[in-house]
Amino acid sequence: MKSQIRRRTARLVLAVGAGVLASTLTGTPTQASSVDSAAAALASAPAATVGTGVGAADTVVTENAVVATTAVATNATASTLTAAPTAVSSRAAKAAKVIALAKQYSGRPYRWGAAGPKRFDCTGYTKFIYKKVGVKLPHSGAQGKKGKKVSRAKALPGDLVIFRDSSGRVYHVGIYAGGNKMYDAPTYGKKTGLHRIWSKKVEFRRVLG
Repeated sequence: MKSQIRRRTARLVLAVGAGVLASTLTGTPTQASSVDSAAAALASAPAATVGTGVGAADTVVTENAVVATTAVATNATASTLTAAPTAVSSRAAKAAKVIALAKQYSGRPYRWGAAGPKRFDCTGYTKFIYKKVGVKLPHSGAQGKKGKKVSRAKALPGDLVIFRDSSGRVYHVGIYAGGNKMYDAPTYGKKTGLHRIWSKKVEFRRVLG
């Protein structure tokens, strides 16, 4: 019976170890408390008090194995379910707020050099909107250097839309709204709002983390 208990204990240790190794290889964090719980379960089981038949120590080892294995599995599953979506959901929430703010501040007249809230030029408008979600942008064409460049196919609402001339100079910016539309402050005589992206030669930059 002692040899049976030892074999069961060895199998449990190998199972826990395999779980930790699998977590490492797949990138899913294994909480230290889970491994500690399994180790404590093993340590609490009597190792040399068994006679013949299925005795108390055998039952304790079996029960502890179930508890320890369940603890590791439960914590590993929880880590998998909660860790991945955090960054995505955070960016989506900021993007939704940016679009809502761009819509809220639509209908404001264009004025060169203005950065709101009553009047805007193009970079003043984007600077004002993104600042409200914690993103600092310069009031200039240097916005074309901010964030990470993404392809048109991968562009998402909330990305910056950058217009460049043939020399590469930024001459206009907007906030991508999806469907070849953007929120921007167009030019003299126009008002901020939702407009068509009129050029195919534009660059999209992701400034929301």
